Amino acid sequence: MRRKPYTQIGIRRLKCCVSGCENRGEFQWQCCATGNLWMPLCVEHDIGMNQMALEYIGHPRTEALVEEYRAKIAGE
Repeated sequence: MRRKPYTQIGIRRLKCCVSGCENRGEFQWQCCATGNLWMPLCVEHDIGMNQMALEYIGHPRTEALVEEYRAKIAGE
C-alpha cells in the first residue's frame, strides 16, 4: 500500500491486496479508512468492489452496470 497512485507498470508488479489472492494487480483502490492508501486489485476483485459499492448504495441497475463494466474490461 502506498500514498500515491501506482503507475500502470508499477501496479502490475504487485499482487492483489485481497487476502489469499495471488493474481496480479491491474487496478487500484484508495481506501479512506486506511488514511487514503492505494491498494492493488486484480480484475475480479476490482469488479467485486464495484459491484459491492453499487449494491451498498442501492443502485437500481447494479447487475447491468457490472456486466457492462466486465465487458469493457474484457475488451481492453
